[in-house]
Amino acid sequence: MTKPNNDKNNSSQKKAEPILTLVDDPKGHKLTKDNSVTWDVRVTPNSDTSPTFKLTVRILSGDEEIRQLIRWFSDVKKVVRGINATTFAEARPIYEALMRETPKGVFNRELELTAILEKNNALEVAVATDAASGTANDTREQDIVNGRAAAHYLELAHLATAGQALIAHLCPRQALAKVKKALRRDMRKPPDMKVRTYYQHLVRINREELAALPPLFNNTQSLLDSEMVDIILYGTPRSWQNEMDRMGFDPFDKTLGQLIGFMENIEAAEARQAKTDSGKKTDKSAKKPKKESSGTVAKPKYFCTHHGENWTHDTKDCRVIQNGKSDKSNGNRHGNKTWSRKSDEAKKASRKELAAMINKTVEKKVKKQLASIDKKRKSDDSDSDGECHLLDALVDGKLDGFNYEDMENLKLDDDEFSV
Repeated sequence: MTKPNNDKNNSSQKKAEPILTLVDDPKGHKLTKDNSVTWDVRVTPNSDTSPTFKLTVRILSGDEEIRQLIRWFSDVKKVVRGINATTFAEARPIYEALMRETPKGVFNRELELTAILEKNNALEVAVATDAASGTANDTREQDIVNGRAAAHYLELAHLATAGQALIAHLCPRQALAKVKKALRRDMRKPPDMKVRTYYQHLVRINREELAALPPLFNNTQSLLDSEMVDIILYGTPRSWQNEMDRMGFDPFDKTLGQLIGFMENIEAAEARQAKTDSGKKTDKSAKKPKKESSGTVAKPKYFCTHHGENWTHDTKDCRVIQNGKSDKSNGNRHGNKTWSRKSDEAKKASRKELAAMINKTVEKKVKKQLASIDKKRKSDDSDSDGECHLLDALVDGKLDGFNYEDMENLKLDDDEFSV
């Protein structure tokens, strides 16, 4: 069971190349002594004194691409005209010399079918001629036609017809429709190609190659100018169409030449703008080095082991290094004098917090002692007034004069309090 051809499978497949690309690939037309024949052809075929030039034509093997097929057929017809081959017998050997066995078989088979068809047409004419003679049982013209071979009725034009049939046999199916589809969808202008060059490639395809494809092999297969405008607008940047709208330029109301001229102006303006923008791309935040009177860039005159090359000081004059060395003896590696001051203040704050904690603890213990002493005083009136005053003072929190330096000897227990 085959898997359905879903979008995921389609996206993973590589997009097929057009059967006729925008730019002609010279490697595809590379000719050697083994796959080509060189002919001396005349500029003016029917003149013996006409200048001649060499024309190298591919020997058709049958596996060529569509553009190679078109060029081969065009070159063969040039050779036939250039050597002034005006009859079927003179031109047929030229066609056969420029084909391998496989395409030659297709070509000759087409000629045979054409010859049979032409003989049958001649026979019909002969029958009508004999009937018009007024003589009963007159078959004179029919006998003449029947006595001739079918090849007798082949003419020079039939070679071109057989050549067209060969091209149609070797071309991909629906080649014309595929090429037109590629023109509308795939042949966009490459970024590094001038719009004039892009236009020339399109014109070559439309006027020369579309007209050389099956089924009609004529100019009626070429695209109209309005269709070419559509293709050019699709193949060029969208910003160019925005510029046309801004300037009130209607491309469908202009000729192809006017459209390309307008696009060339936009292209030239964008090239100038790009050149200007590239000149402005400098780092303005970067400090420019000082220049001496001669215009050359001056080098820094000082060197510091901490800051490197600079314009202000050497290592011996570096304040950072000096501050670090001068404070090593004081235990401050970075030379920040405010750190020691903050440390002393932190120690004093800690002492105050500890004293407040001790004061609160002592007050708690004293109150506990007072409670027990108060009970004892009620039962024992012989208590001295001095002790009472001392207790009252402790209750009121009057602990002025408490020696906090003896805090290290202070011991607080749950059951006793001693200093």
